[in-house]
Amino acid sequence: KVEDWDESEAHWDASKVEDWDESEASWAEDTQGAGLKQKELESEAPKYQKYDSIGEAVFHDASSAAPVAAVEPLQAVPPRRPRSAPPVSALAAAQRLSGVDVAANAARKVLVVGELGGRLDLLHWLLNQLVSSGQTPDFVLATGRFLSHAQNNGIISDYIGDEPRLSLPAPVYFVDSASEVFIQRSKATRMEIKLSKKITFLGACGLTEIQGLRIAYLSGTYEEEAFNSIWGSGTFVGSRYTSLAVEEIRQQVTQQGKPVDILLTSELPDQEWSVSARRLTAPMVHPSHVSPVVRKLYFALRPRYHVGTCGRYKYRKAERQGPRGCFVGSSIS
Repeated sequence: KVEDWDESEAHWDASKVEDWDESEASWAEDTQGAGLKQKELESEAPKYQKYDSIGEAVFHDASSAAPVAAVEPLQAVPPRRPRSAPPVSALAAAQRLSGVDVAANAARKVLVVGELGGRLDLLHWLLNQLVSSGQTPDFVLATGRFLSHAQNNGIISDYIGDEPRLSLPAPVYFVDSASEVFIQRSKATRMEIKLSKKITFLGACGLTEIQGLRIAYLSGTYEEEAFNSIWGSGTFVGSRYTSLAVEEIRQQVTQQGKPVDILLTSELPDQEWSVSARRLTAPMVHPSHVSPVVRKLYFALRPRYHVGTCGRYKYRKAERQGPRGCFVGSSIS
């Protein structure tokens, strides 16, 4: 018997527990007082035949081999076919409508370096470390003084020329803040300068595309008198850019009609947008590393990333820029 018990204001009084079955098992009262025991009902309970290959189930009585009832046949569900890739024509149509190169829109690993001063051996060592760890960059962007220190000319000579003695594991594209020779030569030809197959000077100013990324670039540095000297000076006075250089970049971006992914300069904006203060504030860098022109160019082009140099590492993650949050940008220096 089951002892009387109370729980939650409920009273149970039972002298016998009725037999019941569940999942092919039966539980019954042990009249000898030994409690409940489990017994198999293999010969007493009906048996169910498993579904066969066509999805039909038949209910059988244990005393007869003939079926006494039939369940409606199950509808076979066809296997789901894997989704095929869109045809080439569809990709081409999407590219024409959006203006985005679908194939070239994949993510890129870009290594950003500051002032090397001709120490390409240090860059080579760093790239080897990244390669050995499985993080080989697709290309490198360099800013600041890249080849400007004469004492490192011996190191530089190992990496330049048609058949250099040493070759970097990834291509390098750079602007230079002080190389008047490279800036003036690029200003005259309006073309990039290849020092070797892996090292390229992007030029004095302009817009280019590298592995699907649109990069606006500006070499040189800011000096107020040179910036306003446009008559007979063109885009640069020595290694100092003029207002015509900035206008050249804006015109090329406007003509292409596509957003800029990266703005590459050798300086930082003299003021940056503070999300907390909701106004422009001066960055905590030395005044020699900032420029009001770079600030105006940054807010005019609205790039996804701005890469500059300021003598120390500085990173600002993606934040809304401007009083109305008109675009989201990140800065790396």
